[in-house]
Amino acid sequence: MKANTAARFRLYPSQVQAKRLTVWSHTCRAVWNIALAQRIWAYKSARRATVRSMEQCIGLTEARKDHAWLRDLPAQCAQQVLRQLDTAYDNFWNPNRPAG
Repeated sequence: MKANTAARFRLYPSQVQAKRLTVWSHTCRAVWNIALAQRIWAYKSARRATVRSMEQCIGLTEARKDHAWLRDLPAQCAQQVLRQLDTAYDNFWNPNRPAG
């Protein structure tokens, strides 16, 4: 039998911390949208070619060198966004995992 243990915490960030979390959430959304656009472009232009999260992580490393707004976000957060997009994209194409 597997024990299901979880803990829930309520955060009370200061105004400075709340502002930083808001900026990070906007950056995560931008990373998601850009990565999804790359996948859609690759699918349409290269006859069903797919881009995986590991390839996009390499591109993310290069992009962080050029863009300060990406450097502000911790790299692990951006990588997690790419992994979650990878899972969502796989589930989109999997008929055994219908949406809803």
